[in-house]
Amino acid sequence: MTREDLTIALALALGAAVLFGVLLHLLWQRLRHGGAAELEKHEHMAERLHEAEEAQEAAEIHMRAEIARVEAERAEAEAALHRALAEREAELAAAMDTVGSLRRDLEGWQEAYEAIARGRS
Repeated sequence: MTREDLTIALALALGAAVLFGVLLHLLWQRLRHGGAAELEKHEHMAERLHEAEEAQEAAEIHMRAEIARVEAERAEAEAALHRALAEREAELAAAMDTVGSLRRDLEGWQEAYEAIARGRS
């Protein structure tokens, strides 16, 4: 065997060893990750994740609608309270005017009574 033959034989043996190593690595990876069963598991998890994301989006939409409804009710209640407060303030002002008018009338009656009482004495 010549030197060139030995070099070629060693190169072929090393190439075959590398190829064999790559094939063993691929086989090991396939066995380690479970193959089709693992793939189905990943697909199932992806499907569940997608469903959860859709449910989250639906919940967010529902929450936004509920917030808008509550805000509208709050605004309506606030407007009603402002109207009621304005009515009560108007009633109070009218009552105060009436009380002032009655006080003036009472003062007039008192002055008249005192004048009559002084006239009799």
